[in-house]
Amino acid sequence: MSDIQFNRRTVLKLAGAAALTSGLGFTAAAQEVPAGTEFEVEGPISSISGSGNTGTIVAMGMTLDVRASSTLTSPSGAVLSMDQASAGNLPNRPEGFVGGTFKGSGTIESTDPLTLVVGSAVLEPAENVVFGVVTDNTGGVLHVNGVQFDPIDDPRMAFPGYTDAAGASLTPDQVPLGTIVSGEGYYAGGVLNIFIAELDFVAGSGETGDFNVSIARAEYRPDKNELRARGAASDSDLEVGLARVEESGGVTTYEPIEGVGTVGIAPEDNSWNVDSEGVDAVDVIVAQLFDGDTVVAQSAPFAVEIDD
Repeated sequence: MSDIQFNRRTVLKLAGAAALTSGLGFTAAAQEVPAGTEFEVEGPISSISGSGNTGTIVAMGMTLDVRASSTLTSPSGAVLSMDQASAGNLPNRPEGFVGGTFKGSGTIESTDPLTLVVGSAVLEPAENVVFGVVTDNTGGVLHVNGVQFDPIDDPRMAFPGYTDAAGASLTPDQVPLGTIVSGEGYYAGGVLNIFIAELDFVAGSGETGDFNVSIARAEYRPDKNELRARGAASDSDLEVGLARVEESGGVTTYEPIEGVGTVGIAPEDNSWNVDSEGVDAVDVIVAQLFDGDTVVAQSAPFAVEIDD
């Protein structure tokens, strides 16, 4: 046997022989699925049925078992029961999640009968996005590139409200025409039903006494002892500094980070940037907005990403 060359022609001959023997009444035993074999699916949902924590979802013709161990979420991150997933009647979308997309994975429990058990999945009515500028804002109803934005008020995909680039809450009538906006949701009923929106705009100023500051990104590079952070603030006449968040005995304190001074705020977009080397490692920080030596606003705590 060692002299036989298993080239392509040999393989084809063997395959042909196997085909002949199968026609003589020989059958191969069903192969057992190795425990923990996974599957992934991203495709259209044709039906959802069940209640509580169990049921089935049919996607791309596959019947997917939802069990108590499965986790279903909407694009907004809301955890869905089977009652919520199958209920239908999202705003302007009577069919609910049916007709949308199943994006998830799970375990192949058996092939005979085929049993696909969902581990975790996102049920998405549609992935529709608009990026542009506010072209109309009459009565607090935003139109971006002429498309009306309707915030979703259903708890399964609830819109959390508008916030500016510094993290301050806004009512929609505070958003000026021409503001750069991105919105995500599903297009139905002639509107973009949004569960999230991002505004490239900072409300408030020293003139109104309304100060805001936020962190958009922060990372630390141990090889250079370098801390980088960026964000936005409401008043370009002020400065931004960073502080380390310390927890001890149930008391939270904010300590200035040695080696990181205050930085200015760009007047064209109200952004700020910190890039400092020689900084000790830090886990959680806040941005502080300074008017002279006085802190007039502080961001929410922000976890620093470690860049190895």
